[in-house]
Amino acid sequence: MTTAEAVLEENRSTIDRVIIVVLIACNIISTSGVFENYIGGIDRAALVTIALISTFYIIYSIASIDNTASMFSIGFIILFTLQISTFYFHTQIPINPLPLSIFAPIFTFSVFFRVRLDAEEILRIAYYIGLTYALLYVLISLLPGLLLPQSSSLSGLLIGYEGRADRFIASSSYLAFVLIYSLLHKGAKFRVFAITLSLVAIYLTYSRVFQACLLATIVLHYAGVGIRTTSILFRTIFLGFTAVMLWGVIDSGWMPFEPFMQDASGYIRHLGYMQVTTFLSHSPIFGAGLPSSLDAMNALLGSAVDVYGADYGALGIWLNWGLAGVVLYILGVYFLTSTGGASGKVYMRAASEDQKTLRLLGLHFALYCSTAPVIFGGSGTVLFCLILAYRLRNR
Repeated sequence: MTTAEAVLEENRSTIDRVIIVVLIACNIISTSGVFENYIGGIDRAALVTIALISTFYIIYSIASIDNTASMFSIGFIILFTLQISTFYFHTQIPINPLPLSIFAPIFTFSVFFRVRLDAEEILRIAYYIGLTYALLYVLISLLPGLLLPQSSSLSGLLIGYEGRADRFIASSSYLAFVLIYSLLHKGAKFRVFAITLSLVAIYLTYSRVFQACLLATIVLHYAGVGIRTTSILFRTIFLGFTAVMLWGVIDSGWMPFEPFMQDASGYIRHLGYMQVTTFLSHSPIFGAGLPSSLDAMNALLGSAVDVYGADYGALGIWLNWGLAGVVLYILGVYFLTSTGGASGKVYMRAASEDQKTLRLLGLHFALYCSTAPVIFGGSGTVLFCLILAYRLRNR
């Protein structure tokens, strides 16, 4: 071993900690629009940083002949390349790698699989960063005029429809994580403060589906419902919602958003749903592919409204990632709801606080994925990769 290799090995844990801090911080920055108003271009820089870190660890895994990490990485690289090419085939728009960095978090699995930190330390890092973000989110939501720069354009930060309160774009998965972590870790620092703060932040997101999914996960846990029962219930709900969303590709008269058209959000989703299902009925294998911009996707679909794949659950995954992507997405949710054959109650009694945290967070993701694909490009992607890597590394 050379001197340089010896120094690297000696400082490996420190390097790994820095990598995890940067990775999680960048994920929050890139999925919460507020930071862009302080430093222009920081969200794109954060995504590029995630892409560079992931690329290094992918190469490291392949060079180390790490079969598990290499298999996942190479498989997603092939699918990613295929879907980029698919969008180019449909539109003839030159491929621009910079906007495509939005999909970089999907490749962070190799990072968590290769770092030499245990789940306890990684979760503790995520907890402190997430808690800091929750505090910032609450303060900006309550005092935007005081904390945001004078030049800020709230139109890029706020989500709102007629008849519904405006709310700031949130990295909701990290708010959920902070709440679950602080509830389950009785020795966590600032525990009461963290529980209170995360609840306020979650309320201020005004995201009804997100709040309902998180509430259901926590209530069932504290009501004593077994993990296996909850897993089966959430998996069934996910498959039911997925079937409802995908059926429109087969039956053009199927309009699941029609009952909600009185709501502005429901009306926009109804229009987008018709465009997406029509397109997929003509391109079911590869879908539309991974777009270089929202405008390019809208033009391809011929849609008069912005079409966000995240609004349509598994249907949005099909649109961007093709049929193979839908299969992987469903398998991902199945993984999150799998107990590995162990009795739910026995598992939770024997599990550590960290294992319980990852399990409940995974169940929340599984239920929320019924309508929002948070594990495939949303704020939950990096945390999903952490759950996946941890369970496969300790199988």
